[in-house]
Amino acid sequence: MESVKLSLYEKNKETGILENLLGSYLIEEHMELLDKAYAVKDETLKVHLYLTVDGDIEDSEYEAIYDNYDGDAFNDIEVSIEELEDSYNPTWLFIFDFINSPGEMENKITEILSIHNSELIKIFEKIRTIE
Repeated sequence: MESVKLSLYEKNKETGILENLLGSYLIEEHMELLDKAYAVKDETLKVHLYLTVDGDIEDSEYEAIYDNYDGDAFNDIEVSIEELEDSYNPTWLFIFDFINSPGEMENKITEILSIHNSELIKIFEKIRTIE
């Protein structure tokens, strides 16, 4: 898969409109797992990164994916994770502080995508071998 630039915008809390370009980041792998991303300013600027699975899943796999997802895999990085069970496919919302350094921000997004991908590989190996 080729590299993709992720453009991160600030989303206006009142209108929901994406207004200010905060930066563009080169994503080398796992871009197919990214549903959407933006930042919202409360007291500080927080990135909202929505990650999902690649492709469609079976109905029987939906809950098993959530049940087997290990959020502890992200303990070494400062991020909060929420399961979004109202999505068509399993989706997680990762929230973390915006980093002004483009290189550091790119590394953080890449690290989250990499850990997320590893978790999904483990889960699919487990649930697709259990019959």
